[in-house]
Amino acid sequence: MAIFHATTKPVSRSNGHSVTAKSAYIACKKTTDLRTGEVFNYSRKQGFLGGDIVLPDDVDLQIDSETLWNNAELAENRKDSRTGREWEISLPHELNQEQRNELAKDITKQIANRYQVACEYALHAPAKQGDDRNYHVHILTTTRKIDVSGALGAKSDIELENKKAIQLGIPKTQDQIVQISKLIADTINNHLKIAQIDERVSHLSLKDQGIERLPSVHKGKAVTEMERRGVITEVTKINNERIELNNELIQLKEQIFSDGDELAKLQSELHEADQNIQTDKINLDANKLLTDEQVRKILQTIEYHDSVFTRDNVAKHLKQSFTNYQLLNKAVDEITNAKNVLSLGYGDDGKERFTTFNMLAVERNIQSNVSKLQQNIFANLSDKTINDVLANYELLTGKKLTNEQNNAVRHIVSKESISCIVGRAGTGKSFSLAAAKAIWDNQGNQVLGVALSGIAADGLKKDANMDSRTIASFLLCVENGSVKLNNKTVIVMDEAGMTDSISMQKVVQLAENSGAKIVLVGDPAQLQPVGPGASFRAILEKTGFAEIQTVYRQKEQWQRDATVEFSKANTGNAIQVYADNGCVHFLKTSNEAINKIAEDHAELRQQTGKDISKFLIVAHRNADVQLLNETVRTNRVANNEIADGYTVKNNVSGKEREIKIAQNDRIVFLQNDKKLGVANGRFATVASVNFGESGKVIDFNVKLDGSDDQITINPENYNNFDYGYAATVHKTQGVTVDHSFVYGGGNLNSSLTYVAMTRHKETTALYASSEQYGNLEVLKERVSRLDTKDSVLNYLDEIDDYAGRRGLETNQKTLKQIVVDSLRNVKDKLVKVFDQENQAIHQVDQAQGVNSVVTEEAPQKANHNQYAVKVADYVQARKNFAMAYNSLKPKLEELGLKEIPKDKENLAILAQYQEYRDLAKTSSEVNRLAFEVTENLEHSKIALQLNKVDIDKLQAQAAKHEVKLTVGNYARALKNNAPERFKLAYEITKDIKAHYPAIKANNLDTAQLNYDSSELALAYALDKSGLKELASQSPAFSYIGVVQQQTKTKLGIEEKELQDFLTEYTETKVVQSHLFKEVTTKHNQDVKEPLKHATAKLNQLRANPLANKLAAKYNAADYTMLKQPNYNGGIVQAYQRALQGKSTAEDYAATRQDALKLSQQINIGKSIKR
Repeated sequence: MAIFHATTKPVSRSNGHSVTAKSAYIACKKTTDLRTGEVFNYSRKQGFLGGDIVLPDDVDLQIDSETLWNNAELAENRKDSRTGREWEISLPHELNQEQRNELAKDITKQIANRYQVACEYALHAPAKQGDDRNYHVHILTTTRKIDVSGALGAKSDIELENKKAIQLGIPKTQDQIVQISKLIADTINNHLKIAQIDERVSHLSLKDQGIERLPSVHKGKAVTEMERRGVITEVTKINNERIELNNELIQLKEQIFSDGDELAKLQSELHEADQNIQTDKINLDANKLLTDEQVRKILQTIEYHDSVFTRDNVAKHLKQSFTNYQLLNKAVDEITNAKNVLSLGYGDDGKERFTTFNMLAVERNIQSNVSKLQQNIFANLSDKTINDVLANYELLTGKKLTNEQNNAVRHIVSKESISCIVGRAGTGKSFSLAAAKAIWDNQGNQVLGVALSGIAADGLKKDANMDSRTIASFLLCVENGSVKLNNKTVIVMDEAGMTDSISMQKVVQLAENSGAKIVLVGDPAQLQPVGPGASFRAILEKTGFAEIQTVYRQKEQWQRDATVEFSKANTGNAIQVYADNGCVHFLKTSNEAINKIAEDHAELRQQTGKDISKFLIVAHRNADVQLLNETVRTNRVANNEIADGYTVKNNVSGKEREIKIAQNDRIVFLQNDKKLGVANGRFATVASVNFGESGKVIDFNVKLDGSDDQITINPENYNNFDYGYAATVHKTQGVTVDHSFVYGGGNLNSSLTYVAMTRHKETTALYASSEQYGNLEVLKERVSRLDTKDSVLNYLDEIDDYAGRRGLETNQKTLKQIVVDSLRNVKDKLVKVFDQENQAIHQVDQAQGVNSVVTEEAPQKANHNQYAVKVADYVQARKNFAMAYNSLKPKLEELGLKEIPKDKENLAILAQYQEYRDLAKTSSEVNRLAFEVTENLEHSKIALQLNKVDIDKLQAQAAKHEVKLTVGNYARALKNNAPERFKLAYEITKDIKAHYPAIKANNLDTAQLNYDSSELALAYALDKSGLKELASQSPAFSYIGVVQQQTKTKLGIEEKELQDFLTEYTETKVVQSHLFKEVTTKHNQDVKEPLKHATAKLNQLRANPLANKLAAKYNAADYTMLKQPNYNGGIVQAYQRALQGKSTAEDYAATRQDALKLSQQINIGKSIKR
C-alpha cells in the first residue's frame, strides 16, 4: 500500500545548521563551507541512491552542488538567517528504482519552477533493519530565487513572513505547504498511473478523506532506532494498539452493514456517546490509582533528587505502596503521563528520560543566563598587569605557579563574565584561586567565595583567602541586603560539580542580573550533586574551561598516576595499581575488615607519632561510619590513649543519642553555625572538657583542624556533632590528610571511589570483605560503575528542535491512556473512540499551528551522550591496539626484531602471523574512530579532556583514515570516469607522501594522479584569466571552487599578508601580460594606457619588501608548499599561453598540454624574484 508522507523544515543558522552541511549529509559526500572553513564529510554514510541539481526551466546553467550551497550561505549575513529549506518525501515502494528517480526529479522540478529556486534532490534507500519499503527523497532548496546568471536574489514566496505575504496577495506559508503537499500527491499518483499501478495516495488526513480509521503516530529517527534495538517504545505500543482497533473496526463495520437494525442501534448509541463524553472522562479520573495531589507530591520528591528521571526512579518511590506489579506499572504510567511531565527521549541504556516543566524552566534559565554572561564584558586586564601581580604574589608566598596553574589563572581573570576551571583532586586549584584573587584585589574587585557545603566554603576562606560562605547563606545575605553585588563583584563557586541545578540557577541568575563575574571551579568526575541536576558538566561544554591536570597532593608518583586514572573513570586500573603496591586488603567478613582498619589506624599512628588529626577513615554509608568511629574509639580507650570520657547528648540527622567525649577525642561538626565559626564537615580535636559536680558536661573546648584557634561548645546550645575518626565520602570531599583508610562496604561507584581514594598525601589503603565482593576482579568491576547525574541542559537543544513534535507525542500518550487503555470495548464504544481520537489530534494540531499531514520540524540533534560514547569507543580501541602490540612482541623477539620492521622482506614474514594482522586491524579501527570523533570535535571536547586524549595524536590518526577514504574514493571515481576524480586527485597531490601507502595499496598510477590534479589547476587558471568558455570545456571545471578555496587557505593565518600579496601579484601579472600581447601582437592601441598603469603597478609590487620575503621563503627548503599547480609560476605562463589566441575548442587540447608542461617548471617564488 502506497503511503503519503511529506514534511518540510527550514535550515536555519539559529539552530546551528548550515545548508552546506545539509547538502553533504543528504548526498553522502564531503563538502567545504567557504564561509566558516568547516569541512563536512559524510562520504561513509550509506543508503544514497543518486541525485542531482535541478534549476528552473528558464535558468540554463551548469552549477555543482558545493558552489551552489556555498553561494546560498554567502548570500545571507544575519547569524539567524534561513539559508535553505528541506523537503522529505516518501516514494512508493511499488515503483522500481528508475521510476522513483524520475518521480523525484519531477517533484523537484515542479518545486524549482513554482518558487524559482535552485534545488538538489537525493534519493535514499530504506535503512538497514528498518522498513524495507521506506524509499524516500530529500529535496534541498535555496531560500532565494535564482536568476538566469545564477545569482541569488529576492526571497522566494514560501520564505516570506505571513504579514508581507498577505500584503502581496500571496498565501501564508502554511497554506503554501498544503498546496505543495497536494502537488506532491498529484505527481505521485500520476507516476503510479503511468506505471499502471492501482495504488493512490492523498495529502488529506484520514478524517478529511472520510475514512474511519485511527491514524498511526509518525515514528521519528529516535523511535525507529529504538525499535531496531528491540526496545518497545510508547509510540510502538500506540501504533500496535491502533492497528488492532482498526482491524476490529473493519470487522465491526462488516457486521454493522449486514444488519440495518444494528446500524440504527449504533447510531442511537453514537448520540448517547456524544452526550456522555465528559461523564466518561470523570469516570476515568475516578479509576486512577493516584490523586492529582499524590502525583504532585511524588513529583516534588523526585525533583528533590533528580531533574531527569526514568520509570525506574518513579517505581522506587511507589514500590512500598504497590506490591502488585501491574498496579505499580499503572501508577508509574500515571506519573510519567502527568500533565507537567515532559519526555526528553531515550538514553544510551534504552530507557526513556523524563523531566518536569519546573526543572525544565530551572535549567533553561541556567542556559539563558550563561549565554548572556558569555556576551558580557567584565574587565579586560593587560598582560603587564597580570604579570606584575603574579610576580609579586609568587614573591610573597615563596611558591611559583606551574604552567597549568598560570594558564588557569589567566583564563579566569579574562574579560569573560563566566569562566570555569576543571581540576583533578590535589592539583592545586585553591593555590591558583588565591593567585587570581590577588589580581582581582589589585583591581579593586569584591571577591566572594561560595560553595554548597560549609567545609568547602571554609576551604576557600582558608586556602584562597576569600570571604566565603555556603550558597544558602550567600543567597540569604543577598536577599537581606547584607551582601551587595555589582559589576565589580567576582563570585567564585568551589566544588561546582556538587552544586545542584536549582542552587546553580539562583547564583548564576544573581551574577547575570548584577553584572558580576562568576567563576565555577570543580571536577565533574568527583561527587555528583545530592540535589536535582548536574548543570556544571553541561555549562563546561557550553563555555569551555581551563584544566589543571598535574597531581601534587600524593608524594609517591605511582599514587599520583593512580589519581589520574581515577579522574578518567578508569577506576579498575587505579585499584589494580594500589593492589599491586599492597594497599588493597581482603578480609573474610565486613566486621573483620572494620576491625582491621582500626588496628592499622592505631599501628600507623604509633609508628609515625603524628597527631591524630593527620589520619582519617572514609566510608560510604552512615551506619558503617558510626561503627568505625565506635570501634576506633573503643581501641583508643583500651590502649589508654584517651579516657572513657563524659556523657553528652548529640544530634545526628535529627536523632538525639548519648555519646562520651574526652580530651583528644576527634569530632566532626554536622551543621553550620556562624556564631561558633564552625561549618558542616569541619573536623576538630577535643582540647578539654569542663563538667560540674554531678559529672554533667558543661562545655568543652576544641581545636579546629588547620587552625590554632580554640572554640567552646556548650552541648545545650549546639549538639550537631559526632565522632570524627571516620566520615562519609561526601563529608571528606575537599579534605586532605596525611594518611587515610577506605572501607569498601556499601555501593561504592566510580565517583565515590575517586574521592575516597584521593584524600591522602602519603598513604591510603582500601579494605573490603570477601563476603561482599568475592575477589579483586569483582571489586574492581563494582566500584567502576558510573553514576553520573543527568541534566536537562543535555537535552535542551533536542527539546527546542522537537518542541512541536514532542508536544504531539505527549498528548497522544494521554490519548492512549484515555482511549486505548480505558475504552477497550470497541463494539460498544466504537464511534466515541473514533471521535475522541480525531478531536484530540485536531486540538493538538491547532495548538501546534501545523497541518496534520505536513509539518515543519527541525532536524533532531544527536544526544550529547553519543559524543562521549564515541570517545569512549576510541579510548577502548587504543587499549585494544596496545594489547595487540603486546601480543605481537613475542613474535618480534622470535624474529630478532625490536620493533615492527619497515623493510619489505621482514614485513612480509611478519605479515604471516595472525598477531600482526590483528594489530593492523586494531590500528585501522583506532584511525576510523579517531576520524569519527574529529568530525564532532567541538561536541566531544569535554569527553576528550576528561579522558586525557592527545588532540594532536587524535587528529593525526584521523588524518590517516581520511587519507584512506580519499584515495579509495579517487580509485572508484577513476574507475567510473567520474568528474569527482579531479577534485580528489588535487587533494591527494597536495601531500603525495602521506597518501603514498594508500596509493600503492589501491594500485594507482601517480602519473595519472598528477595529470588529473593538473587538469583541475589548469581549468581554474583559464577561468581566472577570464577565459570561462575555454575553461568550461574541461571535465574538471565544476570543481574549480576547490582550487580557489585552497588558494585562500594554503598559507597559515599568520601569513595572511603574504597570501594577499601573492594573490594581488599573480592577478596583476596576468592582466599586464594580456595587455602586453594585445599591444605587441595585435597592435591594439586602445589598451596602451591600461598597459601603462598595469606595468607601473607590477613594478610597484616587485619593489615591495614582501616580494623579497616571499621569494626568499619559498626558494628555501620549505618552498614545497608552493609547488602545487595553483601556486606554480607555470600558472602565469599557462595564462599567457591561453591568452595568445589558443582559445578555440579545437586548440584546447594543445593549450592544455602546453600549460600542464609549463606548470611544472617554475615556482612562483622564482617568478617574483625575477
